[in-house]
Amino acid sequence: MDYAPNTDEQLQEMLRVIGVGSFDDLIRTVPAELRRRTLDIPAGLTELDVLRLCEGLAAQNQ
Repeated sequence: MDYAPNTDEQLQEMLRVIGVGSFDDLIRTVPAELRRRTLDIPAGLTELDVLRLCEGLAAQNQ
């Protein structure tokens, strides 16, 4: 599962296509208190950890 992030040029092109100058302009209508809210979600897993988790779940299906 290779992750290839968007380049700065790609990000700028996407913003241009939708007619905004920056990411901040894009989310400006979202109230600030919602943008800064901490989400109560577990930390992310590495690719290897996800693979091991899935293998463990698959083994339970047998």
